[in-house]
Amino acid sequence: MRAVLVGSVGVLLVGGCGSDDDSPGLIWFREYAKELCTNADVCCKASGQAHSISACRQFFGFLGGMSAGDAKYDAAAGKECLTLLREQRGQCGAAEPDVCDRVLTGTKGKGAPCSTNFDCAAPPDGRAYCLWGSGEARCEHELRGQVGSPCTSSDGGVSYVCSAEDGLYCSYTDDTCRELLAVGQPCTSADRCAGDAHCPFGATDAVCTPRAAVGAPCDGPDDECVEDGYCDGATCQSKKKAGEACGSYQECLGYCEAGKCEGGGGGTFCVTDD
Repeated sequence: MRAVLVGSVGVLLVGGCGSDDDSPGLIWFREYAKELCTNADVCCKASGQAHSISACRQFFGFLGGMSAGDAKYDAAAGKECLTLLREQRGQCGAAEPDVCDRVLTGTKGKGAPCSTNFDCAAPPDGRAYCLWGSGEARCEHELRGQVGSPCTSSDGGVSYVCSAEDGLYCSYTDDTCRELLAVGQPCTSADRCAGDAHCPFGATDAVCTPRAAVGAPCDGPDDECVEDGYCDGATCQSKKKAGEACGSYQECLGYCEAGKCEGGGGGTFCVTDD
């Protein structure tokens, strides 16, 4: 599904009202929206951003009303998705469970005209999405890569993704998916290291190295520190929330503007009814 977006949006949309004719998929979508918006409330407030649960639910209710009622609904996947989302509450920036992508699927095959992702039928081991191009939108497939799958090109018009969730990265030397590197293995970029490890920038004979915790010493590059931290030149510090003073964007959960941190919901969709 991947409905959580980055940023802050002001909306007030009418939609999401229930009726006796609602499909099971549309009923599920409203529960899904409720979980997303409740989770976002915790994370938006923690980062100093405004958020309205009711406006958020109206927004997602509008999205669901456009296509969810016509999509194929997987009840088991829907139940699992909601359960996992409830368990994630308060885990700001956590990736949405993969199973949520399998709850609602369309019926149109690859290359068919579409208006939203819900129109497109997903392949057995991947996802489908509605892609605009040359003045029209058509369903496209994106398969989960395996070791050896092509990653920067397509095979017969089907794209592959080397996902870190599957323990893979894309090797641009041969355009294939390879296994992420363990701590201690030689590396050339941070996106090739497994887990929370990083590849020391500019280091000779660099190897994947665990990131330093807040309070630990560091010597400059911010990727030395854990995800929600930055290096002040000597020590890893916690990134600052909206409203706190800053001297650079690295210091903020969001961004630094006019000496003050702005935004930064940890990848959360913060909605207001302004």
